[in-house]
Amino acid sequence: MAYAQVFQAKVAGLEPEADMNPILVKPQENDLYVVIKGEHRATVTVEEFYSERFQEYLRKIIADSFNRLSKKHDLIIIEGTGSPTEINLPDLSNRYMLKISGAKYLLVSDIYRGGSLASILGTVTILGRERFIGAILNKYSGKEDLIKPAMTIMMERYRIRMLGFIPYHELVAPWEDSADSIPSRYGRVKVLFIRTPYISNFTDAFPLFMYPDVGINFQGYITGGYDLIVLPGSKVTVKDIKYLKSVNAQEEAQNALKNGSLIMGICGGLQALGEKIIDNLESREGEFSGLSLLKAKTFMNGSKVVSSTKAKVLNGPASGTLIKGYEIHYGITEHRKPFELIYQRNGAKVNQPSGGYEGQVFGTYIHGIFENENFTLKLLNYLRQKKGFEPLSSRLVQPFEYVYENIYKDFTRFVDVQFIESKLGL
Repeated sequence: MAYAQVFQAKVAGLEPEADMNPILVKPQENDLYVVIKGEHRATVTVEEFYSERFQEYLRKIIADSFNRLSKKHDLIIIEGTGSPTEINLPDLSNRYMLKISGAKYLLVSDIYRGGSLASILGTVTILGRERFIGAILNKYSGKEDLIKPAMTIMMERYRIRMLGFIPYHELVAPWEDSADSIPSRYGRVKVLFIRTPYISNFTDAFPLFMYPDVGINFQGYITGGYDLIVLPGSKVTVKDIKYLKSVNAQEEAQNALKNGSLIMGICGGLQALGEKIIDNLESREGEFSGLSLLKAKTFMNGSKVVSSTKAKVLNGPASGTLIKGYEIHYGITEHRKPFELIYQRNGAKVNQPSGGYEGQVFGTYIHGIFENENFTLKLLNYLRQKKGFEPLSSRLVQPFEYVYENIYKDFTRFVDVQFIESKLGL
């Protein structure tokens, strides 16, 4: 599933299930990786994806999931993707869902990008007004009295009901890998996330924003001055290694280690830290040298690990900590000293050493690792101790729910919720 759907299900108090995201399309270098109800079913070209035969197959999948969810829930919120007005292409998640669901629709437009009001008018013109409830402006950073005249004009001149706005929030939800801008933050303990061209599962960075005094930056190259440098996951590890080498990452990483930095790899980042990757699957490059910061070797095999995972950290500042998260990767990484011991996958007991550890350099296959408060506090407090700072306690950690609560309060304050409820018969 896409993290957005997992995240929204959890906020709604529901367990995520594959029917909530029946089709997930992940762009690769030359084709599209298609996941259907949680399982990889096809890798196709763009032309094949938009063919009538494949589209009809996907439409049946979507309708089946929608019908199943409709039998279990009184209210279904359908989030579209992209633009619903690209009438030159088939549209599964917007126009098709409107057609089969009979749903009424809201438009939410990010005003900070500019052209928002014109976009709303054009979209309603194409989609039609019959089931249109109204529009909401998102990420508005101005004063309320400055936007009200525009809302009045939209109604009086164009019969477009503006239901209000949502103020700009720096932190809302974990970002998608393609997010064009991600906020940095100042703090005395400095963390750098390397943003590579094929980055994946960038959501791993989000939990660190809940901790005070953590400086977080995102850039496409390694520089000094950071206490922790993180290489996130990758859709095509070998391609990202080539990129990292092109920006002198090996030498800069060695300099950072000499100055006391820790370097951590997650999933594809772990693979990139090693000496060798044998890849006849993702990139088909055969044997390829990594950054050689860990004495590890990765073999890309034909089976993909997709699991909810529990493990015990064996080495490093947070050794002994129990963690949970998820794995989604090709490849097996061999290292003489594992970082963790996986003891459960998808509810079944296992006994699998995983990751790699060599003092200042370590890596894991477990995404969501920073969501484990005990692990993250131990790691951050280790870095704080090195700098002579007082340790953080768990009571200073801001819970995710605090972020949601602030957004909820603004939504109910600035958006005409009663009108929406009346149109939905709630």
